[in-house]
Amino acid sequence: MRNEHPAGDPTLILVFGILGLMVCQLFGVAAWVMGNGHRRRSRELGVEPDGAATAGWICGIISSCMLILFVLGCCMYFVVVALMIGGAAAGGA
Repeated sequence: MRNEHPAGDPTLILVFGILGLMVCQLFGVAAWVMGNGHRRRSRELGVEPDGAATAGWICGIISSCMLILFVLGCCMYFVVVALMIGGAAAGGA
């Protein structure tokens, strides 16, 4: 019986997922993409994805959501600041 495993490194996916949570959320995006590929290849081979790859994939999803929330928060901050500056300029004239 042949022991087939999908290509890709589950440990690297896990490391990227943890780095995405702890250091920089862009690593989480990479973990999410790599985890999706690993899960797809596992399904094609008919094997269960590695636990490390699944954990990294989940960490990647969480850190990607954190990145999206951060970007939206920054956009809202700049909109509020622009409105305050515009209101102060209009009121002071």
